[in-house]
Amino acid sequence: MGSETGHQKAASVDSSVDAEKPTIHHGSLNGLTTQISERQILRKIDLRVVPVLCILYLLAFLDRVNIANAALFGLKDDLHLRGDQYNTALVIFFVPYVICEIPSNALLKRFKPHVWLSGCMFMFGLVTCLQGLTQNYSGILATRFFLGAFESGMFPGCFYLLAMWYRREEAQKRYSFFFSSTTLAGAFGGLLASAIGKMDGMRGIPWLEMGFHLGGDPDMPCCYSVLFPDIRFP
Repeated sequence: MGSETGHQKAASVDSSVDAEKPTIHHGSLNGLTTQISERQILRKIDLRVVPVLCILYLLAFLDRVNIANAALFGLKDDLHLRGDQYNTALVIFFVPYVICEIPSNALLKRFKPHVWLSGCMFMFGLVTCLQGLTQNYSGILATRFFLGAFESGMFPGCFYLLAMWYRREEAQKRYSFFFSSTTLAGAFGGLLASAIGKMDGMRGIPWLEMGFHLGGDPDMPCCYSVLFPDIRFP
C-alpha cells in the first residue's frame, strides 16, 4: 500500500510539472516564421522598387513643368510667341499624353518594365534637351508634343508596376510615397530654376538653352538606375 501511494504521489507531481511547462504549437511557430519572412521580402521590395520609381517620376514631372519656369525667364520673347501660342504649347503636351497611356501599358507588358521605362526616360530627357534648341513656335510645339508622348508611359507604367508587386492592403502606403515625388518636384523646381536664372548668359549660353539642358541631362544617365536593377514583374 505504501509503495502504491508513493507511485501515485510521484505521478501526480510529474503531471503537475508537465502542466506547468509551456506548450509549443508548431503551427504558431510556422506562422511566426512566415510573417517574419514576408516582412523581410517586403522590405527588400521597398528598397528595390519604390525609390527607383519615385526618382523616375520626379524627373519626369520636373521636365513637364520646366516650361513654366522658362516662361518667367523670357521664353515668350526668345521664341516670339504671341497671343495664345504659349497656352497652345502647354496644352499640346496632354494630347499624346492621354492618347498613348493605354498603348504604353500594353507595350510595358510586351517588353520588360526595366527596358520600357528606361527607354521612355531616356527619350523624354533627350526631348527636354531639344526644347532648349528651339528657335520658333513650331519647334516648341513639336518638342512638347513628343515630350507628352514619351512621358505618357511613366505614371501608368509605375502605378501598374506597384500594383503588381504589392497586395491591396500593402500598396496604399507605397502609392503615397510615389505621389509625394510630385510634391518634391513642385517644391524644388522653382528653386532650381532660380539658381539657373542667376547663371543666365554664363559662357554665352542663354537661360532657354541652359535651363532645358540642366533639366533634361540628368534623365539620360538616370535611366540606367531603372535598367541595371532589372526591375521586372513579380
